[in-house]
Amino acid sequence: MSNSALTLKLLLAVVLLSAGCRSWTPQYDTSTDVRGPAECIDQAKQFREAVRQAAVVNAQTQALPDLPFLHINRFLAALAKDIRNGEQQRHWVGLLAALGEETRVSENANLAQPWSTAALTQLADCASAFANSPSHTGARVELVAAVRANSPVKDAYIDAYRWLGLYALMRPVYDIQIRRLHAAERAAFGDGRSPATSRSFEPATRRPALSPATVARWLTTAKAADPLGLPKPSDTQLQRLFARHAPRLVVDYGDTNDAIATPFWQAGELGFDTARPAVYTLVSHTRIGGQNLLQLNYVFWFSERKPTTFPDFYAGQVDGLTWRVTLDHDGEVLLYDSIHNCGCYHKMFRVSDRLQLRKDPLSKEPKTIYDLTDLDPDLPATVHLQSNTHFIVGLDNVATIKPQGYALAPYQALTMLPSKGATRSLFDASGLVPGSQRLERYTLWPTGVEDVGAMRQWGTHAIGFIDRQHFDDPQLLANYFHRRR
Repeated sequence: MSNSALTLKLLLAVVLLSAGCRSWTPQYDTSTDVRGPAECIDQAKQFREAVRQAAVVNAQTQALPDLPFLHINRFLAALAKDIRNGEQQRHWVGLLAALGEETRVSENANLAQPWSTAALTQLADCASAFANSPSHTGARVELVAAVRANSPVKDAYIDAYRWLGLYALMRPVYDIQIRRLHAAERAAFGDGRSPATSRSFEPATRRPALSPATVARWLTTAKAADPLGLPKPSDTQLQRLFARHAPRLVVDYGDTNDAIATPFWQAGELGFDTARPAVYTLVSHTRIGGQNLLQLNYVFWFSERKPTTFPDFYAGQVDGLTWRVTLDHDGEVLLYDSIHNCGCYHKMFRVSDRLQLRKDPLSKEPKTIYDLTDLDPDLPATVHLQSNTHFIVGLDNVATIKPQGYALAPYQALTMLPSKGATRSLFDASGLVPGSQRLERYTLWPTGVEDVGAMRQWGTHAIGFIDRQHFDDPQLLANYFHRRR
């Protein structure tokens, strides 16, 4: 291809992308507001600009371009399709407002000159007024329609990389490589027996005794109270659910990089405390069979994956694993799934017959799916990991001996780690963990995934090389399963 033809192709891409991301400008009736929306928008844009210039953007959520006091994620974007009346509109916009307020807390904490509490409160009031004021009813209707028509959530893939890397020609090669990897993973997945060198980790606090009836009542009550039928238990109930379903980890221990660790910043360098390990929790939701189901996520960190060959394209500083538990509407565990914190090695473990594999998946992305319905979902899951690679090589309910306890901490804590008397996020403004790059980024960039192999933040996990897939996509599991009625 000539240079001029390539330039024309790239210019066309920019034009098409710009057209697809055209912002939506709301129309307001400001006659009844003390502080007009224009002033609110201006103040929110000033905050966003301060955060951008300081490179402390929290990439876990995205501010709406024309309503920057509201933030959105993939689940909330998908949820817009369920809205049928004004109460649901107000509630949905209120969820965007709450997400924006939560995001600003961490971003503001990481600013060298944080905004005052009063200024942040004003922004929160702006968002609340937009969500609830009758004068903004029309604007809310337009917002819902705009999000339904074109989700504003950024794709984690870069089209220019795919074009330049001749992705269409490389895709069959990637498909073959992925299927070979899955075959190797299945061969390595054994009966869970661990070598004598293994070490185990489990929650430091006692698991609460929760009857299925109690959990079912919590979820039923939460859905009935939510205008959009979301299973959102109270914070206290969620803490008990997280403690109840927290997995045991059994690691074939070769070195300190096989110990669960708590990340911290010291003198500008990222360190890992293995004496006081923490596991970070957050809630997500999936949509299967027309129902929104609760998911419990547990994020583990290790200091590194050491090289075993030269060159080792997969080795590097910082490693990690995310373990997710999907609960049915009555609290029964339907599925476990996991990724490494780079978004790699997605595995799914079906543990309930209520969940059935689709004969014809809705996605062409190959998956490693294990049928483990013989597991007892009422008992804690014991996850067996390989040394150094931290690959999952077994899953059972076997209790561990003399485990090291780990604390459960909110995932947001990772965005505000102590650093020189202030705070700093584990992640950069793109959602990547600095210094965690792998050499594989030089071979797999044509897939469109930015910095393949690097550890990344929730909301930025691209997990597909054949199809565009994201770990936080609420439709992900429905591509491969349907729920038996």
